[in-house]
Amino acid sequence: MNAPTEYETKQQLAARLGVSIRTISSWMASRRIPFCKITERVIRFVPHEVDAALGKFTVGKSAP
Repeated sequence: MNAPTEYETKQQLAARLGVSIRTISSWMASRRIPFCKITERVIRFVPHEVDAALGKFTVGKSAP
């Protein structure tokens, strides 16, 4: 049986990533990170999904 999914609030996510709440809102508006909109005012994030989405923007070493 799978473990229950842990969700983060916008404030928790911002603190974990070291960015402002405004940055999280901007990323949401541009669809850069996934989120669950429970109600108009209740929004939650699945941490591993956010990490995976942001991982697409990682800049690696270029090939020689």
